Amino acid sequence: MPTAMLRISSTFATVCLALNVLLGTALAQGPRTTSYTQEFEDAKTVVLLAETKPAAANRVVNDRGVVEVTRFVVAEILKGDKYKVGDLIHKPGFAAEAEDAKYWCSEGTRNNPFPVAISPVAIEYVRSLPKLPKGRTERLAFFLEHLKSPSEWVVTEALIELDLASPKELAEIKPKLNRGLIVSRLKEARKLDVNATTVYLRLLAFCGTIDDLPLLEKMLADEATSKSVLGQRVFVTEVVLRGAAGFDRLDQRLDDLNLKNEFKFSKELLNVIGAFHDLCQYTPTVSRERLIRSLTRMLDTPLLAEYAIADLTQLEDWDSMDRLAKLFDAPKFCDDGIVRMMILKYFLACPKPEAKRYLQDLKKLAPALYKRAVEIHEAMEAERAKLSSEK
Repeated sequence: MPTAMLRISSTFATVCLALNVLLGTALAQGPRTTSYTQEFEDAKTVVLLAETKPAAANRVVNDRGVVEVTRFVVAEILKGDKYKVGDLIHKPGFAAEAEDAKYWCSEGTRNNPFPVAISPVAIEYVRSLPKLPKGRTERLAFFLEHLKSPSEWVVTEALIELDLASPKELAEIKPKLNRGLIVSRLKEARKLDVNATTVYLRLLAFCGTIDDLPLLEKMLADEATSKSVLGQRVFVTEVVLRGAAGFDRLDQRLDDLNLKNEFKFSKELLNVIGAFHDLCQYTPTVSRERLIRSLTRMLDTPLLAEYAIADLTQLEDWDSMDRLAKLFDAPKFCDDGIVRMMILKYFLACPKPEAKRYLQDLKKLAPALYKRAVEIHEAMEAERAKLSSEK
């Protein structure tokens, strides 16, 4: 996550956020995938640390000039009772860049508990975390407000949290979405990272208007967008805003790729397939029936069929049973184990009595594949039951 290495003026030389996650288990090293807000909620202890002056006296340097340990003092306690204000804490391996204590900011605080340099604005934000609303709608509204923050660190926190919201949750907070702010950020998308742009596009899908379509067209005209994952997100936002006409345009994109003989795993094709998959989560904001119509158009194309079948299964479209049963034995799919497996998974997921009759016929055509499909289905059902019981 991009963060600024900022000097902080306070009673202490530098105040930085140390998220000491004391979960009782050793966590594997790796890049941070959660916000500091989530880490705050998971942690038992969260304190604000400061490196006292003179800085040089607080650093243990080896004979190669590498800082092995930096000593900090607890400046403020935000959570937990392990420490008291004034306690000294040693951070092995943490190295300031210079004597003025401009700290580099560690990602993966949970896995790699280095202090994280934050600005005064960000400090006010973390001080508000103990009072973070518990209700989902109120929580999302809290983060929406922080999109206005002058701190890049705080805005990034808000974006990470908002990206966790489902389309249904975003629809519920639609009245609170600041379209002007979102559009202004997207107009400067080149200055944003891909993750930030993706979240703003998700938000625009719920607060945008047809007046924003030229902006989306401009983004797609940029090859850096059209051939990256952002192209997929732009497609989704466009369909949500255009409705049926958006589906027509997405269908046409597939047809154009077919005419160009580009039905291969190109970035453009994957973006269209990915957009249809994402749109499964946007019903009833988008028409389920219109989405199904687009997906069924893909069934006769070997490269597309497996994705379309997976999405039809997710949408619980059981009206395609007869067609899929015929595809299972169609010459173009007889040697395609992946598509056949997806068809079997479709019927195994279907609760209708006639699905069992179809399965008996398909079992005769490919007994080994049928056995494997049943094993996978049963394993997944067992895992779902386990997760459900643990909630």
